[in-house]
Amino acid sequence: MARLDRWLILLLVVSCHATATYVSVPTLDTSQVGQFGLIGQFAGVSPFSNSLQSANPADAAAFIRDPSSLFLSLLQGPGQLYDSCLMDQQLYLGGSFSSLLSASTLITVNNIARYDLNSNTLQPLGQGVDGPVYALHCDPSNQTVYVGGQFHQPVGANATAYAGSVAQWYNNQWLPLPWQGLNGPVHVITPNTQRNSILFAGQFDATGDGVYFNPNASHPVNLGAPVNVSGGNTALSGSGSNPSSIICQANNTALNPWLLQANVPGYWQASFPYAIQPSMLRLSNTGINNQATRSFSILALGSNEVFQLSYIDPLTQKRTTCSDMCFLANTPSITYQDFTVESPINTTGVRIDILTWYGNGGGLGDVQIFQSENTLYPENTSGNNCSGPSTTSVVGNWQPVFSFGSYETFLSTNIPTSELASSNVSVTYTPQIPTQGRYTLYAITPGCVSTNSCDQRTQVQLTMQLTPGTTTQITIDQTNPQDASTVIYEGLVVPASNSFIPTIVLKPAPGAKPPATPNTTIIADAFSFNRNGTNATLSSILEYSPSNFSSHLPIAWHPLPQQLPTGSAVLSLDASNGNALYIGGQFTGVPYRNIVAFDYASSALVPLTHNGLDGNVTSLALDGSNLYVGGLFNNTVDLAITSMNHLGIYNTGTGAWSNMGSGTDGPVSDIIPGGNDRLWVSGSFSHVHTSSGKVLTAPGNIPWQPSTDQWADPQVFLSGTLVNASSNNWVGDLAAAQTYYSVGAVTTSSWTNPWTRYYYLFDNDETAIVTSGAFWHNTTSNLPVTILGGQFTMQNGAIANLAINHNNSWYGWTLTGGDSARVNSLIQQDGILYVGGVFASQIQQQSVKSFFAVQLSTLTFLPVSGLSDANGNPGQIQVMALSTDKSKLFVGGSFAKAGALDCHGICMLDLAMRQWNSVGSGLDGSVQGMTVDSSNTLTVIGKLQVQQQQTTYAQLTNPTSGQTTWSVPSPAGSSSSVNLQQLTMTAVFAGENGDTLLAGISSDRQTVLGTLTSKNQFNLLSSSASPSTSSSGSSLLSGSIIQQLLFAPMAQSSADQARYPANTNSMLMAVGQLQLSQAGNVSVALYDGNGWSPYVLSSQFNGQPGLIQTFFSEKECCTASSIRHFLPVPAVILISIAISLGLIFVLVGAGLGWLYVRRKRQGLDYPEPMTSPWSPAAHAASAYGASTAQHHPDPVVTSSIAQLLDAAQMATLGNATGAAIATASTSSPQPDLPVRELQVGDQPSPPSQLT
Repeated sequence: MARLDRWLILLLVVSCHATATYVSVPTLDTSQVGQFGLIGQFAGVSPFSNSLQSANPADAAAFIRDPSSLFLSLLQGPGQLYDSCLMDQQLYLGGSFSSLLSASTLITVNNIARYDLNSNTLQPLGQGVDGPVYALHCDPSNQTVYVGGQFHQPVGANATAYAGSVAQWYNNQWLPLPWQGLNGPVHVITPNTQRNSILFAGQFDATGDGVYFNPNASHPVNLGAPVNVSGGNTALSGSGSNPSSIICQANNTALNPWLLQANVPGYWQASFPYAIQPSMLRLSNTGINNQATRSFSILALGSNEVFQLSYIDPLTQKRTTCSDMCFLANTPSITYQDFTVESPINTTGVRIDILTWYGNGGGLGDVQIFQSENTLYPENTSGNNCSGPSTTSVVGNWQPVFSFGSYETFLSTNIPTSELASSNVSVTYTPQIPTQGRYTLYAITPGCVSTNSCDQRTQVQLTMQLTPGTTTQITIDQTNPQDASTVIYEGLVVPASNSFIPTIVLKPAPGAKPPATPNTTIIADAFSFNRNGTNATLSSILEYSPSNFSSHLPIAWHPLPQQLPTGSAVLSLDASNGNALYIGGQFTGVPYRNIVAFDYASSALVPLTHNGLDGNVTSLALDGSNLYVGGLFNNTVDLAITSMNHLGIYNTGTGAWSNMGSGTDGPVSDIIPGGNDRLWVSGSFSHVHTSSGKVLTAPGNIPWQPSTDQWADPQVFLSGTLVNASSNNWVGDLAAAQTYYSVGAVTTSSWTNPWTRYYYLFDNDETAIVTSGAFWHNTTSNLPVTILGGQFTMQNGAIANLAINHNNSWYGWTLTGGDSARVNSLIQQDGILYVGGVFASQIQQQSVKSFFAVQLSTLTFLPVSGLSDANGNPGQIQVMALSTDKSKLFVGGSFAKAGALDCHGICMLDLAMRQWNSVGSGLDGSVQGMTVDSSNTLTVIGKLQVQQQQTTYAQLTNPTSGQTTWSVPSPAGSSSSVNLQQLTMTAVFAGENGDTLLAGISSDRQTVLGTLTSKNQFNLLSSSASPSTSSSGSSLLSGSIIQQLLFAPMAQSSADQARYPANTNSMLMAVGQLQLSQAGNVSVALYDGNGWSPYVLSSQFNGQPGLIQTFFSEKECCTASSIRHFLPVPAVILISIAISLGLIFVLVGAGLGWLYVRRKRQGLDYPEPMTSPWSPAAHAASAYGASTAQHHPDPVVTSSIAQLLDAAQMATLGNATGAAIATASTSSPQPDLPVRELQVGDQPSPPSQLT
């Protein structure tokens, strides 16, 4: 498949059994939070629960998608992916990359690799191949991977076994294909399962075994030195003034066109010091709309004959002949045209006369000249062939000599005849061989008569190394009177590679017969390489039958019976029908263009209705009777169907073309069957168009639903292009992959439940900015209401910057005020929504300016004055916060007045009176953030002035009194050397005990987070300048931006877990765009007092990390006042022991009191007279004998008390601990149980109960 060059991600998304490192992530306590949401600049978002997840954009990477839709990073590295295939849980990746990083190990793979999905290991295929891989096909029946691209051979392989562009991987080793290779790139490999064959397609016309080749285009003519390239009436200056700039342009495109002067004819010319016989010329136009060649002719210099040419007319699609006036197209879809020479002419130069032009003048973008044979002349000291240089080097004094017989120049040297046997003179030829094949090699020796040297000639020896490891020697006689052409070799010739260079060395032959003259003349011959072939021509498609080959049948590989035009580039095939092969690419036939079908029954090419398309076709996918076509085109050739915008649908049954929606805004590279009624469309586009005209954002890929003929919901977020897909996997050059496709906002009622996504919601997704959100519960409908604010439009502009969702329906207002109009802050309190930002609108007969309040139950606007700058224009509110008692609303930003009240940067609204009041005195500037702590101290950050002194933060005690003055606490005796005034503050949040958390970033991008205590000390919590060495989590890295801080309540918390603050149920949540040492880019992270853990990842449309600005929740939570504390474990143990001892004393006292009362009620108990000596046994028998049992209703009082004490212990400390203590009292002493086994913190009591 054709691809656009870029740095990208190789992304794999596969549902399989690969092992992943799952992380135990704390869960938000939704009983305290309720429904919650995230707001910011992102298009894809994922909850974090696996260490392999990533939001880091890499040059190349691979991901796996687990059953819970998490995208896990497997490998990464610089490069580009072109294709992949899967066989036996082995994923094969092909592209242009030298190495890949997997499991922290950099592995050299050289353009192809294999990832084992069972063991999660990356492995190279041998040593890889020596060029890019464009196409892969996994054949499970033969356990073979077929590889195509633009390479010569596998690295380290025998060069003679490979001719380029194809190879196969079988039984863990590289093997050549039976035909050894092809002479051009292979872009696609696809099976025809019905015919049990495999099709190789690209841009080639010869096989490496010499069976197939195109003689007209088999040898490019060198256009470098000593060829003289010149122009007539060339542009006088600028990049278009050099005629040599258009020699062998990459991919036949006009990278640096040559231009004529305005409105005058001219010419481009190449003069050769030897004769050539052109067989084909390939020309490209300038590609400039207002300056390009329209008509031309080509002259053979010397004879001054005009070449008779034939070509495919791009307009009529018919083969046309021309001579005096040939026409050259100038459209982006036609990158070059081939002109075949009908009557060969020997010439020493070629001149292209430009006769007419488009626009202001003529010019050319690329010129290539081909001939059917390749002749190497000794004057060719350097070369500039598209495939590489041809050179000659000499030993001795060699001088040019002109042959009057052939009118060509050769080299010759004269040496004393007496030194003939010992002379070391030689010429070494290094031929440029365009492709491996079988050649007949001729030595061309000028006659001695034409060089006047017949009495000085002798014999020379030729030493030829034309294949690696093989040397051939032959002696030829140079005493021929007339020009002679001698066959010196027939067989395989291998082109140059990194490990081999073909050479021919000419020197005097050992035992050469000395001439009778004092001097001997040695002539440096010319050598002609003629390619041999025995079959029909080949043009860009080869069909291979592995079963025929293994059965030794004679026809195992062959071209199509009817060929595409010479030079065609095939970029896509679909052979799923079996009986018909659909071909797409860049070609012009009769009467088809860029797409055609091959019918196997008739062995003929069959044009599609309307004769094809006006641009390249890069992808084909047959689904039922519909052939989906993608590429770089807009219309059918005959303009019967227009405005296709790179996509079309061709019904193979009816022959009717139709549009696919209304196409895309950029080229399509792939259409991939994805299963589940999905076709994934991918390419260099950012939007797609529906048939109704709606524009949808699509970051390089989007699914199409054939059953409904419309674009489908992507569900997951993928940024970049795809090259392969199924119902369980996607592979491609992807910059990012996240679980949810949601633009600007996402909400959910549980971290583990599916999140509510917002996609295709905003009129222009990629420009929409959501800055704030709020929830409200509608008691009438008993449904939650989601409110979003920012800078966006919905419903074709009917809603602007503020939207409310109730029962899956959106409504809102149009808050205007120019391009900068936006909502920055929302607060919902007691059913009233307070909206702050920068806007000016007329709503419900009320003029609102940057602030308003609305009763949500009735959508009634409440009268309240707006905010403005000193000139009366809308002010800007950046942030809002409620006072501790919720009776006042503080607003901060850049403004001068609230109604008629002077209010600089901060103002306070009395919610009951809806009246503005000033806040303290001495503050000016722009407020970017604020917080109110439990002691009613207001802290603000921004670009501020306090008492006319610049500051980044300021505080005000008791701001609701209106009588206090702003101050700037100066940290003294702090635990850090951070200068807060040198930071750009990004977040402020009220902590416990009058402390304030501050986050900022320094001028050198170092991020700082710390606590400003009530005693004016700044205690550093985390800093990218001094990363933590704790192993329990990540450290902040430079460039991290913290937008919001809050205390997030965690479910299933206990006193022995790491939390911040310590011994609480909370962790510090940081929202923004953070860089963590172990996790990379994250958007939400948790701090437990020791280190950071990733919590949410997000990505933008372009694949860069997203930025989350706000976390908002349905319930009032996440402040210092909502933190629940636990007593430390040792304190809990001591308290439990004290309670146990107290209970023991109470029970023992109660038991003793009961015995006392009982004995008192019984009266005196006189002992029986002793009848025998006293003994314990006898005493026990008499004390508890039958005669006295009636006086002792509970004889085992001590045992009962012990049981009561044991029961009390178990009730207090738990069954396990109580039993352990009870056992310890009757057994040998045991070591103390670990404190963690007490499980004291599993169900903590509120602090009031604990104290």
